[in-house]
Amino acid sequence: MVESYKMQVWRKTVAARHGDKAALRWLERENDKQVNRANRTLNAFARRGFRTKAATKLVAFSESMFDTDRLQTTASMDLTPDQMWRQINMASHFNQLKSSSVKGFLEVRENRIEGMRRIGVWGFHEDEEGHLVPNDPPNKVKANRFLRFLGDIDVQSYLDYGESSQVVRAMAEAYIERGYSLKKIQMLWDNFASDDNFDAVSFVNKLAGRRGNTYADLVQSRRRFLRWM
Repeated sequence: MVESYKMQVWRKTVAARHGDKAALRWLERENDKQVNRANRTLNAFARRGFRTKAATKLVAFSESMFDTDRLQTTASMDLTPDQMWRQINMASHFNQLKSSSVKGFLEVRENRIEGMRRIGVWGFHEDEEGHLVPNDPPNKVKANRFLRFLGDIDVQSYLDYGESSQVVRAMAEAYIERGYSLKKIQMLWDNFASDDNFDAVSFVNKLAGRRGNTYADLVQSRRRFLRWM
C-alpha cells in the first residue's frame, strides 16, 4: 500500500519530535517548498486583486499562527516540527487546488461567467461584445456583489450539478429580490453542499421559503424568471 503524502508528513513529524535529524531536514525541505509556492500565489493574487475562499483561509491561518499574512520558511523563523506539519498540510492542500494559481483562477472565473451566461442569471445581461455585465441600477451594486460572492464559494461544485441553473437563480433571487444576506446564503449553501446526498430541489426550496414543492413548480418558477429578464 502506497503511503499518502499527508501520512508521510505526519510520520516524519513524529520522528523529528524524537530527535531524528534526517526527518527534521525532510520536514524543513517540504515546508519551504510548499510555503514558497503558496506565498508566491498569495503575492500574485494580492497584486491582481484576486480573492478565493482558499486563499482567505490560508492568510487567516498564517495570521493566527505567526501574526503575519504569509506563511513562514525555515529561513525566516525557527519552526517546530508541529508548526511545519501544520503549514505543510495547509499549503499543500492550497497548492493542489486548480484556482490556486493565476492561470487556474482565470480559468475558473471564466467557467463561472460562462456558466452564468448560459443559464442567464437574473441581474445580468450580455453587452455587445458578449461579456456578462450587471443590469442598470437599482440592482447594479448588488449584482456586482453577487458576482464576487459566487467567485468566493466553491464554484465548480455548483456548476457541476445538473440543476445548476435553478441553484444559481435561486441564490440571485434570494439576494437581489428577497433581501437575504450573502452570509445567510453562504451558510445555507455550506449546509447543503456538505451533504453527500445534495438535493438541488431542496436547496432551491429552502432559499425560496417553500416546502415540498415539486420539480414542476421549479420549472414554472424558471419560466417566470425568464419572462422577467
